[in-house]
Amino acid sequence: MTPREATKDHLPHIKPQELMRLLELLEAMENPPALMVYGPPGIGKTTILEDFATAPARDYELRVKHLSRMDTTDWSGIPRADKDQVYTEFMPIALFKPTVKNRLVIFFDELNTALPQVLNAALDVILEKKADSETFSKAACMDKKTIILAAGNLGPEEDGTQVEELSMAVKTRLIQVRLETDLKQWKTWASGKKLHRKVLDYIDNESKLIDYAAFRNGEKQAPTPRGWERVSDMLYKIESNFSKLPKEEKHKLVETVVLGAVGSRRGLEFVNFYFGEAGQVDKEFTMALERVLKIAENIHPADSAELPSRFTTLNKGLEAGYSLTKEEVGAIAELVSSSPEGFLTGFQGHNLGYLIGGLEQNGFKEQAEKLHRVTAQ
Repeated sequence: MTPREATKDHLPHIKPQELMRLLELLEAMENPPALMVYGPPGIGKTTILEDFATAPARDYELRVKHLSRMDTTDWSGIPRADKDQVYTEFMPIALFKPTVKNRLVIFFDELNTALPQVLNAALDVILEKKADSETFSKAACMDKKTIILAAGNLGPEEDGTQVEELSMAVKTRLIQVRLETDLKQWKTWASGKKLHRKVLDYIDNESKLIDYAAFRNGEKQAPTPRGWERVSDMLYKIESNFSKLPKEEKHKLVETVVLGAVGSRRGLEFVNFYFGEAGQVDKEFTMALERVLKIAENIHPADSAELPSRFTTLNKGLEAGYSLTKEEVGAIAELVSSSPEGFLTGFQGHNLGYLIGGLEQNGFKEQAEKLHRVTAQ
């Protein structure tokens, strides 16, 4: 991107880590200005803002309002009826309730796709951290330390969304930025979240992660970081809950959810990539599991030579999204427990992290520690 292209919308273009630094700057201020983050649907605006606000170490309270789903009555509150009251005064909505946590964070999602009347009602909060005090009383005033965040879309020419243009009077009182994807940062995040290995391996360039052309062309669906996260979640469920489906039905189910989440342009390409190796992994995983369970029934030193490769295959399958039943994990735990460490010397240097994690999650901590010990020797 040239400097001219990067500034044609007159906003700074920032990556996810840079957005997080900006949020940390706001929390260092006693009276931070409101922050408006632009970007196409699904790019990760909401995820980053919510991750910041809900980090346990901060002990902040996050309140979210999806403005595109609201109308003016959602802001009106109800009239007070005090004994000696002469003039109409309204009780403010719960958005203004003081927090008992360290700090309050208000997040207005889909800001510039809201109805104009709703947007106007929200502006007092965004710009002044209060509602109309003559109507709602001082109870509708927020602490100056409150962090106000907002997210909005780019408009019909860039991401196919219909947006309301904010007035310059509003814009000049906001910090405005445009969020862009960064493949390396996304992969680090996705790996930490344990997104499906096939998704991580497939997405090797920015256009696979998010396709702006699909937005501009008005296609029914487009690849986005949010869409790929949903693909990952559904693949895990298909592999664990529908593993016995006939091959044709499984293929159709995967194709349906992938195309429904990221569109056909990249979806069909990913489905072919997924099934290119999935069948072989499935076969190897099944064979390795059957053999390990057989050895567990009657442990014999002669079987020790093949166990490392069998366990490695199981680990590879678990990493790819396959799962084990509690009974199968129990049998593996019994095999590890009953085998002297000398029987397991061949495991040295093998990566069995997923298998060890499965043992720990099912309560077999001693066996997990033993397997970790023999692989680390």
